[in-house]
Amino acid sequence: MKTTLKTNINPVATSRHPRLPRQITTFARALVLAIGFAGTALAAEALTPRELPITVQGLSGGSQSTANCGAIDAVPHADIHLDSATYLKLTVNGGSNPTLYIEGPLNLCILHDKTAPTGLQTAGRWPAGDYRVFVGEKDNARDSITLNIQGSGTP
Repeated sequence: MKTTLKTNINPVATSRHPRLPRQITTFARALVLAIGFAGTALAAEALTPRELPITVQGLSGGSQSTANCGAIDAVPHADIHLDSATYLKLTVNGGSNPTLYIEGPLNLCILHDKTAPTGLQTAGRWPAGDYRVFVGEKDNARDSITLNIQGSGTP
């Protein structure tokens, strides 16, 4: 099973240097993820399920309107490519009224339940395909959010 997660970060900053230990390149990748999602993305970098879970900090909302899922940014928070069905769990904390807008085989809009004790989340077995994940905002605001993505072959 080959599963990759592409995030919109600068690949030059995360490419492996032959003389650097894996811990340093992993830390550099995490640092670039944290910085890259706070602003504009330059290119896509593929992450494997071994590198999940990941945490992305950035802003919800944006200038593009969706039919029922609020405002989203032009650039997704993550691009996910699944070669086979894979269990994924996405959690969003923060934002005033965040949404998860997911383009792909599932085409989902997950709305925030303000009565829920935790942040916005969705989990399940996703079919193979390409997905674009956006953290939107129903209130047309741009608020700080944290997106957590976890995955495995089984729940």
